[in-house]
Amino acid sequence: MEKSMRANVDESFDDVAVVDIPAYMTVVEFAERFRLSRSMTYQLMSDGHLRSVTIGRSRRIPRAAVLEFEASLDGGTL
Repeated sequence: MEKSMRANVDESFDDVAVVDIPAYMTVVEFAERFRLSRSMTYQLMSDGHLRSVTIGRSRRIPRAAVLEFEASLDGGTL
């Protein structure tokens, strides 16, 4: 399923370098990538601007959610 989902993401965002984005990012990795604080990242998740999943006790941000967030910045929807 990961492979087919990844293919859809790659096709949808073909102008974005998907290679350097891991399948799931930690909150810290996401915050560093976008130069945000950890608390701002958690606020984005809480407000529904950033999708995330819980794996065990950790929050992770899927690659597709990272790309959606980047696209929302370009489109000015945040």
